Amino acid sequence: MRELYRTHGGNESRILDAYVRAENAGEVIRRGNRSNLSSEEYATALLRDGLRKGWIEE
Repeated sequence: MRELYRTHGGNESRILDAYVRAENAGEVIRRGNRSNLSSEEYATALLRDGLRKGWIEE
């Protein structure tokens, strides 16, 4: 997610699209999916969590 953030200049829709494509291509693997989230829902939550907690640099 950090790499996608840098690559797409913080553009949320591009970041989310790239994450979904990467997950569908098997380039990103989730450890679990207890909440049964779609790729897009998970990417959105991951991006917002990273920004809120500061592990994705702005």
